[in-house]
Amino acid sequence: MQPVLTVILWNVFWQRRNSASGQAMRRLIDEQAPDLVCLTEGEVDFIDLPHRMQSSEDYGMPIKPKRRKVLVWSRSSWTDIDDVGDAKMPIGRFVSGTCATPLGPLTVHGVCIPWDLAHVRTGRRDGRPWSEHRAYLAGLSAVVQRRKPLSNTLILGDFNQAVPRRRAPKAVYDQLVETIGQQANIATKGEITGLPFQTIDHLAHSLDLIPVSIQALSNRGEDGRRLSDHTGLVIRLTRPAGTAEK
Repeated sequence: MQPVLTVILWNVFWQRRNSASGQAMRRLIDEQAPDLVCLTEGEVDFIDLPHRMQSSEDYGMPIKPKRRKVLVWSRSSWTDIDDVGDAKMPIGRFVSGTCATPLGPLTVHGVCIPWDLAHVRTGRRDGRPWSEHRAYLAGLSAVVQRRKPLSNTLILGDFNQAVPRRRAPKAVYDQLVETIGQQANIATKGEITGLPFQTIDHLAHSLDLIPVSIQALSNRGEDGRRLSDHTGLVIRLTRPAGTAEK
């Protein structure tokens, strides 16, 4: 039987670990016994897996020391950590590293691509709709292009776009597709069981990995209270039958 990697992806909406919503979300995460957890818009102490990498604290808004746009936890230690990515990318929204997993060593790029109105009406107020988003994609493309052929790699986080396209301008959507390229597959595209809408949180993987299952984690607590403005995702991956890590 091929080994399986369990990944959780969630924008946790700045919830604190000991708040009622935070505790409910942490229980849902723990129940899945994940190997990797990528949270966007989270606090550094939100979960208890032993090894964490995180984006820089400055993402162009007033700094709150515990908050990060991207955090990725693993059961094994990280090496080659990079929280810059590329000079074209808006700051504080990227982190990358390599860790051991049930599928062998993987390079993980955690991303939080700016929404369409980033720094338009808030923050610096010097942007145009989609300008920060497109600048980020240009930088992420440079990161992806450094490794050809792409292998043993995950790109995951808040993409702030639905796949297939829902409301983004066609040129912006096309840029996202070109950024991920032909060397990776967006496992979370299209309809996902348990979600009544397309997700904007995504996991893309190199073609030497394949998805086993994708399921939603409800963003509503047992009392009906909304936990986050995003729904969590549990993605399980393996390798094609008869293959092993390289």
